[in-house]
Amino acid sequence: MRWFSPAKLNLWLRIHSLSDDGMHPLDSLVVLVDWNDELDIGLDDQDGFTIDGPLSEGVPDDDSNLVWRALEAARASSGFREQLAIRLTKHIPSGAGLGGGSSNAAAALMGFDALANSTLAAELAPSLGADVPLFLGPAAQHMSGFGQHLSDARIALDFAVAIITPPIHLNTPEVYATWDDMDEPVQDPVLGKDLPPSLRDMELFNDLYPAALRLAPELGDWRSDLSQAWGRPVFMSGSGSTLFSYFADEGEAVSARDAAPSGWRAGVGARISMDGVHAPDG
Repeated sequence: MRWFSPAKLNLWLRIHSLSDDGMHPLDSLVVLVDWNDELDIGLDDQDGFTIDGPLSEGVPDDDSNLVWRALEAARASSGFREQLAIRLTKHIPSGAGLGGGSSNAAAALMGFDALANSTLAAELAPSLGADVPLFLGPAAQHMSGFGQHLSDARIALDFAVAIITPPIHLNTPEVYATWDDMDEPVQDPVLGKDLPPSLRDMELFNDLYPAALRLAPELGDWRSDLSQAWGRPVFMSGSGSTLFSYFADEGEAVSARDAAPSGWRAGVGARISMDGVHAPDG
């Protein structure tokens, strides 16, 4: 059985001071994007895990991968002990602020539930990572707390996005630590006519951008070059380094991707997904 696991974008991201338990509370408006990894899962005579696809290099195929951790957690909770063959095809870049690993874990839980006739995905997702529950839900969600509080954002999804991941790898804990060291900077918001109609009454920003920029100054060059090529503001998703902007439809977004400066690690023009993790038939 095949499952599609989408990427996510943070349309705005507010970070709060480090809590006593060593985590940063946040508030974010997140959308899921029609840019998917594929996870095939089925019964076999022995466990197996293979990773392929254009962006598979460097993705671990051992028990450090969230897919295996999700499946082992599901086995422990259910008592289901059948052997599983898993194939993960990577189209979403890792370490890019797009949540690919968390989305893959959500797909593994959904696949397990289908095979084992269980309903464990929603229960187990929070224990695997703050972003994992996000990928079980609707296309646009408001996330708060440590990622555990999710609610349907109920916004009109009247736009497409062009997404570019530069050849810049940023480590999420390092970005957060740098944000702390910089005395918790905030990014100036973008608002108004440069945004899609459904977003014009919002302020869009990413508080982690100043920290990402300190760690990778070339990120600023990419953002400036993309803004010039596209003629509109450019935003960063999550802890980076992925950059994106808004377009009227998928065709316009694909054209914008094609007009981006060369040298990027990955890029798409895409619609907003209507689903979280889902099977090909929806």
